[in-house]
Amino acid sequence: MTTVAADTTVVTDLGFAGPDTLRIDLIGGLRVQVGSKVLGPRQLGGAKPRHLLIALALARGLPVSKERLVSILWDDVRPVACAATIETYVCVLRKHLQTSTTVRGGPIETRAGCYSLDMSRVDLDLVSAARDVSRALHPSMSAQAALPLLRQALLPAGVPLLPDEQGGRWLDAARRKHEQVTREWLVNAAEKVVAVAPDEAAQWARQVIDADPLDESAWHVYLLSKVIGGRTAEGLRAYDSCRRTFAEELGCAPGTRLQEMYGRLLGDAHHADQDLEQLIEAVIRLHRATGDAHPGGSSRPGLSLENARRALSALLHDAAGTQPRLIHSATA
Repeated sequence: MTTVAADTTVVTDLGFAGPDTLRIDLIGGLRVQVGSKVLGPRQLGGAKPRHLLIALALARGLPVSKERLVSILWDDVRPVACAATIETYVCVLRKHLQTSTTVRGGPIETRAGCYSLDMSRVDLDLVSAARDVSRALHPSMSAQAALPLLRQALLPAGVPLLPDEQGGRWLDAARRKHEQVTREWLVNAAEKVVAVAPDEAAQWARQVIDADPLDESAWHVYLLSKVIGGRTAEGLRAYDSCRRTFAEELGCAPGTRLQEMYGRLLGDAHHADQDLEQLIEAVIRLHRATGDAHPGGSSRPGLSLENARRALSALLHDAAGTQPRLIHSATA
């Protein structure tokens, strides 16, 4: 299993409770809840203060300098006295985030030339998700016990970060980082549960493949799920798709791990009698697609079915030691 990239500063259970909890959600759109009061994107003093709050939330408790906030809010066109304007925006946010028992300064802390969120007072969805996924993927937790936790924690997977916000390069970078971390979670989750829930592992791996067709780790666990689930023909078709994608995009074959998984699929083919006809069709298509790369290739128009069967028999024999007579008896 690959290492979990828990892109967060705080991953411990902070025990949020009470009417004065400040909750900030960024996945799917900005939502701020102060106690029982929900503040929408337009109820935080305007776009600039809202983006300042988002920048602090994305930092997850780390200090953000005034200079960095200025570059986020105004990019290359900076107004006069922009540092003082930042201070004004912070005051506006503190007012909107004030509760009946909020201590002085509220959840926004001032440090030397910087601002940060006090994460002991903030329930941030990104932090909660990282905490839950990290807990489920811990080596001490069994796959059976992790499965329901991962089902819940990965529900937002694929939901974009702040889709309605227009924030320039800094927000685009945050979205890319969130997508990368989410894909890592999905692959790690699939690897964790593939032995006990191959169908769900395949679904999570497929989400990653759809977003990044060149992710070898996702392809590997996806093919493994087909091996474990006994879906040999589906696995062979998937490998064919993987091979073509790598050839078209990178000009190379899939890596060693994927080729070994292909060998396992071929080796299991004779156990899947009900799918054998589909297997033959899939490998013939693969043979035709790669025929031009070999002397005497057979991808030209007019290839006879008998020649295709011979090519299939040779491919299975070389790749997995399968006897040609199995093919002839199954297709006679």
